Formats: sequence, C-alpha cells, structure tokens
Amino acid sequence: MSLIDDIIASEGYRSDPYKDTKGIWTGGYGHMMLPRDFQSFNPKWPKKEKREYWTKQLDNDLSIATQDIDWLTFEWSYKPTDIEKEVLIELAFNLGLTRLQKFKKFILYMSKGKIKEAARELIDSKWHRDFVLWNSNRDEPHLRSRRLERKLLNV
Repeated sequence: MSLIDDIIASEGYRSDPYKDTKGIWTGGYGHMMLPRDFQSFNPKWPKKEKREYWTKQLDNDLSIATQDIDWLTFEWSYKPTDIEKEVLIELAFNLGLTRLQKFKKFILYMSKGKIKEAARELIDSKWHRDFVLWNSNRDEPHLRSRRLERKLLNV
C-alpha cells in the first residue's frame, strides 16, 4: 500500500465539512479547514466536484507534510529509510509539524536511528491513547498509531 493509500484508509473521506474529535473543522481526507477553505468550498457542488476539490487539498497537504519532514530530517545524522520517512510524513500530515515537534523523545530517537525506542514513544503518547479511545466505539477500529508502530518496526 502506498503512503497516499495509507492516509486515505486512515482518514476516510467526507464530502462535507465536519467537526473532528477535537472540535476542528475538517473535510475531505482529514483536511483541517482554514478560513480560505470556507470561502473556496461550495457545499452545493455535485459529489464529483467535491471529491476533486478534496483530492487537490490532499495532494497539497501531503506535499506540505513531505516538505516539513525533509526540513526536519535535513541535519539528522541518521537518514530514515523510505518506510520510516513515510511514517514521519503521515504523522506530519495528521498532526502538523508544530504538534509533531512536541514529540521530543520520539524525534530524538528517530534522529539517532533508535527506531524501537521511537516506536515505543509513539505508543506511549497521549495522541495514541486519544486515538484508541476515539476508535473504541467502532466496529473495526483502525488504530493509526499501532499501524505506524508496526511500519516502523517492519512487523
């Protein structure tokens, strides 16, 4: 499965804006809506046009997350593998660079190539606990952090 497929599977798709678990307006494939999005999105568009709009947003968000991770890892002594970089990009996509940088131990371990320790930090995070709770009422919980941990550990 490709990175974009992973993100689509994790985020799901909603054609109309909604408030996420944190009360943040979101749309499409987990796109955090900014004021300009409310100006450019038309809820009266047909389904096809909405999907095209959100697909462009997904491509843009993924490009930003990739650039953010390229910047973050630029001076690391350890160069992440392709899979490790995908995990970082998906985290940046989901959290944004500012929130991702608050995972200080995770980033420290990743920057030194201590992948098992980094995966453990991901599982021990409040983000993971919140995500598990959010998924607990679903029929088939899709535990993003558990999947990312497995991806990191090549399990």
